[in-house]
Amino acid sequence: MFPKIIIADDSQNLINTYVKHFHKIHLDVIATFLNGTDVVEYFESGKASKDEKLLLLMEDKLPHLSGIDAARKIRELGFNPIIILTILGPIATPHPEELIDAVLQKPFTVGEFVSLVETLIEANIWPFGLHGSKSHPK
Repeated sequence: MFPKIIIADDSQNLINTYVKHFHKIHLDVIATFLNGTDVVEYFESGKASKDEKLLLLMEDKLPHLSGIDAARKIRELGFNPIIILTILGPIATPHPEELIDAVLQKPFTVGEFVSLVETLIEANIWPFGLHGSKSHPK
C-alpha cells in the first residue's frame, strides 16, 4: 500500500506538475500547500490522522516557515509521516536526519520519487509499518 501524499512547495507550477504526474500513476495526493505555516496548520487541525500512512514531500525553503522548521513542528505534534525534503543544494541546518527521512534533489523524476519511497518502505522506516509490502501503483 502506497502512502497518501501531502505536497508543500512554494511554486504552484511545481505542485501542479507533481500532482499531474502522481495522479497518472495512481498516487493519491490529498493536500497541497505553498508555505510551511499552512502545512503545519493542516496537521494541527486534525485533518491528518496519526493512523494514516502519510508521506510529506516538502521543499526546504518555504515561505513563512522553512521545511526543516515545519518538519520539527509536525514531529512535535506526534505525527511521523515519512518526510522527504526537496532541495536544490545542501541542507544548512545541523542534524536534519532527526527531522526528515530522506532528501530528494531537484529536479527529480516520478520514477526517482517512487524508487526512493519504495526504498524507505523496504528499510522499514515507516513509523506505522507496511509489513514488508512492496506493492506500488502501476
